[in-house]
Amino acid sequence: MEEKVVLIHGFTQAKWMWQDLLDPLALRTNMRICAVDAPGHLDSSDLRYDLAQLSDSLADSFQAAHYVGYSMGARIAMTIAARHPEVVKSLVVISGNPGIRSRSQRLARIASDERLAQELELLDDDPEGFASFLRRWISQPLFGPLGDQSENLRQRALNTPSALASSLRLIGAGTQVPVWDEIIELRAPFRFIVGERDEKFRVIAEELIAKRRREEELIVAMGSYHQVVSSAPQLVLQSLLGLYRASPD
Repeated sequence: MEEKVVLIHGFTQAKWMWQDLLDPLALRTNMRICAVDAPGHLDSSDLRYDLAQLSDSLADSFQAAHYVGYSMGARIAMTIAARHPEVVKSLVVISGNPGIRSRSQRLARIASDERLAQELELLDDDPEGFASFLRRWISQPLFGPLGDQSENLRQRALNTPSALASSLRLIGAGTQVPVWDEIIELRAPFRFIVGERDEKFRVIAEELIAKRRREEELIVAMGSYHQVVSSAPQLVLQSLLGLYRASPD
């Protein structure tokens, strides 16, 4: 049976974010590389799934596969692993969070995302306003200095603002049922890739790996912030190749 790798992107992105990894992964692993658009994004703009529905749908569609997720995509991939561990041949989390454990903090995040969603809903016919929103989004401190982002912003702007609003409401971080315990107990091969300077997510990564008691599963991209896939693509590629060569048939 053909091996599959499922790649899931971050918020306001789409499957294009993996473009530099697609050919090298396919050529060097002979696997089928499947980059998907999450609900509310690009080719999946019309889809309306919450995290549970989405994880069930992806698990049913791809069955046994190697799952890789970045940021929002990492939360999706971890939810798949928590709900359907039998289909996860390996899991790679890049800059991800297994869930906000405090109920009050989850509710605060839902309220914050709702304000962003309401702002986005007003921007479908306002390209300049949407561009301003996207510039503000990627200018958050966790992304660090990113240099010229003109092409990145152009691609993000292919999304529909109101569709992104639905994504925030349905699969935003506050809606996620925490899956710490399930990921700690996950038996499939696992890696957590995080930027050295991504302080919030590095703390999460270190805690999770400490509880799994497998130090070799943590990969730190030196000098990188949150957006590790674009800032350290070779490290991500080599990490995936190393994992898949070590994975059982």
